[in-house]
Formats: sequence, structure tokens, C-alpha cells
Amino acid sequence: MLVTAGGALALGLATSSLTSCAAEQEPLEFPEVSWEDGTPAGPLEADPWVQGVRAELEAEAVARNRLDFSIPELAQTGTETYIDRVASDVITHVSNHGATDLYPGPLPFSPVEVKVGYDGKSDDAAEVRGCVATDWATESGKPADDLTGRGVAYRLTRDSRGLVKVDSTLALPDLDCTALEPLPAALFTPAPEPSGITEVYGITRPSGTKVGGSN
Repeated sequence: MLVTAGGALALGLATSSLTSCAAEQEPLEFPEVSWEDGTPAGPLEADPWVQGVRAELEAEAVARNRLDFSIPELAQTGTETYIDRVASDVITHVSNHGATDLYPGPLPFSPVEVKVGYDGKSDDAAEVRGCVATDWATESGKPADDLTGRGVAYRLTRDSRGLVKVDSTLALPDLDCTALEPLPAALFTPAPEPSGITEVYGITRPSGTKVGGSN
């Protein structure tokens, strides 16, 4: 077959373009967050530890919706141990139910107390206590009409780069959340859609590999 210089150039450009598209898939855009009744403005909202919880809750909700726990936003707001624990819980849920519910937005949360250096730890650790919504995630991705709260403590650490990350959570069943209801809620724009993943092997681990194999 005779290929002219121009034809060879066009063929090379086409091949290069296809290779580039295959190698450089555009990452999904991180959704915006729109607060239903205005951005929370309580006395603790400016606290960096509270801001760390809010950032993690947003990233975790996106990761749960996409069933992708390797997204950089989650790596910047949760420790490896915490992310692995969340991913393991979701893997178990999908294994048992064949699907996962959608988060309409970050889990609604209202802080009531921040303890820096809790339990004798250094100032690079803190516990943020507050209330989160129950039954927030739904099959349709639309929030329930009436949200009730439950007590929880988020335990965070500050790493060597100065990043504040959620490391673990602790249930606080004795914390009265009724006075804080309704909890401040925000919705993702665009609204989340089902990932289409119904088997655990489609879930992406924190390492970026698929469950049961590699990418």
C-alpha cells in the first residue's frame, strides 16, 4: 500500500489522538454544594477542625455515590485507615444487596463541641462532637422529608503537611440532638445518579485498584 507523506502524517496524528484519548480520560467533575437554608454560620463553623469534618463528609459522599474511594478529595480529608474502613463497609453492603444508596449531598452535620488534644493527645489531634442525620442516603438520591439526628464524634489528626483528616468516628448515643433539628443540609449539583455498579468488582479501592483485580 502506498502512503504519501501527508497521508502518513494524518495517520500518525489520528493514532496519536486515539492513544492520547485512551490514556488521558477526563476525570469526573466534583459536584458543587448548594445549602438549602444558607451556609451554616454557627460559632464553631470557622474552626479548622469543623471545616475538616465538613470537607471529609462532602468527599466521602461523592466517593460513596461513585463507588470510587480513590478520589483525591477523599485522600486529602481522610486518613488511609479511615478511608479503607469506609470502603470495606460499602463493599460488604454491595456484596449483600447488589447496590448502594445515593447521598443527595454531604451528610448533614451540626457541631456542638471541639476538643483539641482529647484524651491527652497532642494539639495535632481533635475530637469534633455533634449530630448527623439518620436515613440521609436513599435509593433515589432524594432526601427524606423529616431528618432526625444522632450523636457522633469525629476524631481527626493533622498530618506533616498540615492537612486535617478524619481518622475515626465514635457513636454518642447520649447526645440529645432534638434541639439541633432540623440539621443544616446541602444538595449536590448536579444531583447524583446511580453508578451502575452492582457487583463488588466494580468498586474502586482507596489504592485505585478495583475490588478483585487491578484497573
